[in-house]
Amino acid sequence: MLFDRTVMIAVLDPGGHVKVLLRQDDAGYPRVAIAIAKAWGALGMGQSGHLTAIL
Repeated sequence: MLFDRTVMIAVLDPGGHVKVLLRQDDAGYPRVAIAIAKAWGALGMGQSGHLTAIL
């Protein structure tokens, strides 16, 4: 498989604390760190994670 297409979603509060973490059953452990880091980056830029992915 060329790309891992599992889904992981992290939602942070304004203080950067994880409020919700949703993961697909077959998602690997590194995906947790990636989802949280992406949410942190979006929070720092003041944008949604979806807009950050497009950029």
